[in-house]
Amino acid sequence: MVDQDKERLYNIEFILKDIKDHIVKPIMDHIDKSIKDLEERLTRKIESKNKAKSAFVKTLDFDELLKDWSDDKKDVVKEELKSKSYNNIQLKDLCAKNNIKIKARPTKAQIIEAIISELNRRLEAEKEPEIPLEEVEGLRQKFNEYSRTWASAKEREEEKQNEEEVMDELKNLSEEYIRRLFDANHLEVKGSLSKENMLKAMYAKFRERRRY
Repeated sequence: MVDQDKERLYNIEFILKDIKDHIVKPIMDHIDKSIKDLEERLTRKIESKNKAKSAFVKTLDFDELLKDWSDDKKDVVKEELKSKSYNNIQLKDLCAKNNIKIKARPTKAQIIEAIISELNRRLEAEKEPEIPLEEVEGLRQKFNEYSRTWASAKEREEEKQNEEEVMDELKNLSEEYIRRLFDANHLEVKGSLSKENMLKAMYAKFRERRRY
């Protein structure tokens, strides 16, 4: 009886092994292969999509924008920046690479405004005449004189009079001289370098100096 049980057990083990080797294993191998093939197809599909996507992602080049801006294609540049081809991340990246200051969490319109301001500034800088060193020194001294007059008042009423005196004198100067005074003292302005904007920058500098 014991020998018969052993034989039956052996037969069962043999059958199970045979099932495992000839049925279960081929099925599992087929499943593994199918999973591997599926993973490879998905990988190829994702890579193909990424390549196609990257082919349509336009990159921004500030020098090219500046060239178009200087070639009087300002409307073209503005429309390009506003288009859906560029998102906030791309525009912020352009600002970072070109040291363009922007606000924290800016809107797309604010980023574009900062880029356009920088385009104007650099375009004006390219046209900027070279000022002789000896003239630079004189222009800086003159600017310091205006600054001292602006800040010399001790009473509020006198302070207002001094400010008006400096403002009146500067307004009567030519735009060319204001520009040279502006450039010699390394002042900056947002937007175009109009006489009005340059004077505003000077007044702001005088007020800043008076505080210290």
